[in-house]
Amino acid sequence: MGSVPQIVASRLGIPALLGNPYLEMTRFLIERIGAHEYKSLRADGHQKLVIDQLLIDEFAEVQAHQWGNSHPKLSDRIWGLFGENDHLAHFEPLFLQHYTHAYHFPGGHTPTAEEVREYYVPLVEKLMNHNQSLK
Repeated sequence: MGSVPQIVASRLGIPALLGNPYLEMTRFLIERIGAHEYKSLRADGHQKLVIDQLLIDEFAEVQAHQWGNSHPKLSDRIWGLFGENDHLAHFEPLFLQHYTHAYHFPGGHTPTAEEVREYYVPLVEKLMNHNQSLK
C-alpha cells in the first residue's frame, strides 16, 4: 500500500521507502468484494477479512488525500522499490510523476525475508544516509 505511508512521510517531512506501492487501493478492493483469509498467520488469530463498501469508502477517503502534501522538496525523500515479478501493483509510472527515486528487485509483490534483507534493508540504510546529507 502506498497512501498511508506516503501521507505520513509527506506531512512529517520524513523519508520513506515504499515497497511495491499500490497507489489505487480502491480499484484493488472493488475487484475483491467479499470474505477472504489473510495470506499469513496473524498474531491475534483472526484470519478473516471482509472487503465491503464501507472499507472501500474508507480507502477512497485516504486515497483522495495521498498527493495533497507532496511537493518538490519531498520528492527526493520518498523512494519506491518495485518487484520485477510483481503481477499485482504496476504503479511505478504514477510514482515517478511525484517522486524521483525508483529501484527494482527481482521478486514479486510480497517480498520474502531474504529479499527484505538483500534489497529493502540496504535501501533503507542508503535512504537514511541520503536524508542525513540533506539536513
